[in-house]
Order: sequence, then structure tokens, then C-alpha cells
Amino acid sequence: MATGLHTFDRWLTALRHRHSGLRHLLPYGAIRWVNLSRSALLRARATLTRVEHPSPLANVYHCCVHKTGSQWLTAVLSDLVTYRYSGLLGYQYQIRRREGYDPRPITSRVFPQGFPARTIVTPLYLDYGNFRSMPKAEPYRAVFVQRDPRDVTVSWYFSARFSHLEMGDIPAMRERLTGMDKERGLIEVIRYLEGQGLYEALGSWVTPEAAADPTVLVISYEELASPRSGELFREVYDHLGIPVPEDEMAELVDAYSFARLSGRKQGEVDPRSHVRKGGAGDWRKHFTPAVTRELEERTGDLVQRLGYE
Repeated sequence: MATGLHTFDRWLTALRHRHSGLRHLLPYGAIRWVNLSRSALLRARATLTRVEHPSPLANVYHCCVHKTGSQWLTAVLSDLVTYRYSGLLGYQYQIRRREGYDPRPITSRVFPQGFPARTIVTPLYLDYGNFRSMPKAEPYRAVFVQRDPRDVTVSWYFSARFSHLEMGDIPAMRERLTGMDKERGLIEVIRYLEGQGLYEALGSWVTPEAAADPTVLVISYEELASPRSGELFREVYDHLGIPVPEDEMAELVDAYSFARLSGRKQGEVDPRSHVRKGGAGDWRKHFTPAVTRELEERTGDLVQRLGYE
């Protein structure tokens, strides 16, 4: 039965990504109910699954900002294979909030109560300072996924313009973007994301303090989405102390590849899909000199500090 639940969950994940437009046919309250039901299903399978290697960690934290493949990595970290070799359940705190999401700016997200032990908290959108101040049971490990802020901006633009569920600020932003050309729209998105603390949060994870933190592994979305994906996931799982065997790791990475989730080859673009492209460097097709100036004025040398030229 556990295998059947596992197969169904992977099928449902692929269905949600390949046909993300179907989400717009349901009221948001129904989407939240589906998410809560799926979370209950994931917990149910744990009672039917033998844990091969109980993790010594109290918690694992998947930290990020938006548009860094967060739902993709959440699916991998919540997979039955991950649970079998760690005994840690995936925990999505946002779907348990009354709104079904967290409306606070990223740099204002504090968690004074912490999170339940024996869970993988995924995804956790926050800056490094608030991560450090958050109460955490020992021992723990964290991974932060960064991405070129220019690609984050482009991805957020297309998501807000076409594919994101209408929740929070999205309806008003979608209406504004619909009345603008792409250049003006990207500038509008840059100003919005700055106000939400997204760029500041990105930069906070590459400070000397964060770099010296042995509990945190910083990786890039670009590498995760590259042909080296298997190597990067192995590095992540080694850091988290989850000893998935090589054959099962390869099968896990393949099960959640861009092609599996989208039904398209990596690089093939569907602007109305939640899985739009799955690659890096798309900003070059959309940034104009005016958009580049706006980002530089508002983020300074962030692109360089993150290691992107």
C-alpha cells in the first residue's frame, strides 16, 4: 500500500505541474483543501513505511526565496525515498496558515515558536538573520537555494502575469502588468520584489557570517537544474545526512526532472505554465538597459556578490 501511495503522489505532482492552469478553475479555498489533504496523505504513508536509516537530526530546513525551484525541491524532499532514509516528514507550514500562504515580506518572517521536531521544513522563505534567530532543536542542518536575481525577476514576472494562483497581491499585480509593456512590467516587478525583501534576503545568505555557518549549505538553482543535477542532489543529501543509495538517488532525481514534471524538454518555454522553462540565463532575452539599470540601482552589486557575472 505504501508503494501505491508513493506512486500516486508522484503522479499527482507531475499532473499538478503539467496542467498547472487547471488550478485556476478552482476557488483558492479548494486549492488549500487539496494541499492539506495531500499533506495528510504524505503523513499517512509514513505509518506504512519502514525507515532504513533514522536521521540523528532533529530538523532539516530548506531555505530559499521565491522562484528558485522551491516546489520542485519540496517534492523531492517530501518523497517516500527521502523519508525511508531519514524518518523525517516533509512539513509545509504555509498551508497550515489561515490564508494558506504567508503574506509577510520575506525579511519580516519570524518564527518564535520554531517548527515540529523530526520534520523537513520545506520551503522556508526567509533571510539568514531570521533563520539564525529562530529557535531550533539540535542538531539540525539547512540548505539554501540561490538563483541569479535577474532570472528570479523574469520568472516572477511571467508567474504574476500568467500562471500564479490569484492570492494575496497577485490579482492587483496581474492587472497592473496586463496594462504595461514587458519592460515597464519588469521594472514594476523589481520595485515590488525589493519592497518584499526578496533581493535583501538573497544577499543575506552570502555574507561572511552565513558563509562561516557549518550547518548551512548554499547551492544554486542553476546547478540543480543543470546536467550535474544528480551530483548536486547527492551533495545536498550528504550535507543533510540522508544516505540514499546511488540507484535510488538517480531514480529520485529522474522522477522529478523538468521533462517528467512539465512534459517538455528543458529550455522549451510555456509562459502560462508554473514550470515555464526550467533553465538559466533567460534574463538575457528580456532585460533591456532600462531594466538592468533599475535592478542595479535597487540591489547594488548583488549579482556579483552571488557569483553571477
